[in-house]
Parts: sequence; structure tokens; C-alpha cells
Amino acid sequence: MINVHSSDERYSLHITCSYIAVRESFPHLTVRQIIEPPHEYFDAALARQIVIHLMNQFFAWPRRRIAEHSGRSRESIHRAIRTIDDRLTAASPVKSCWRQH
Repeated sequence: MINVHSSDERYSLHITCSYIAVRESFPHLTVRQIIEPPHEYFDAALARQIVIHLMNQFFAWPRRRIAEHSGRSRESIHRAIRTIDDRLTAASPVKSCWRQH
């Protein structure tokens, strides 16, 4: 059971759902690789950016709160969201991947 009044518990549930959803579109990656992408795995970094975008756009978490809970800088959160927004406006595999679900 989740306490819906606890932002930590809600964040944990939302981030887990986001990782699982993104993992379905990147079956060759493990969740651990999405959470902490190895330097040579550019698709893992992209998957992490999609997770951050989901948290902001789908679950309506403010960027500041995502940064606080994830331990990342606000600038990196902003950059990840902007990167996915740019890819969604251009014709790219991310756009088609995003629309599958």
C-alpha cells in the first residue's frame, strides 16, 4: 500500500513506473543501465532522458522536485527534458517509439 500523501512514496512509484515503461522500448538495456548509463551506451543515456521527461510531462513532477529526488542538478534535468522535446518535434526513432505506448 502506498501513502499518497507522501511525496517520497509517490516519487518512488512514479520513477519505478517510468523505468519499467522505458525498459519496454529498450529491451537490450537493464534498468540498472538506464539508471546509471555506462559512458559508451548512448541509448542508455537517451532512455534515462526519456524517464526524466516522463516524470515531468506525464506525472507532472516539477523539474526542481525531480532534481531534488534524483540527486541530479536542475540543469541536467532541464537539458534532458529539452533534448526529448527537441527529438519529439523532429522526425526520429524516439518519436515513433514514444507513440507505440
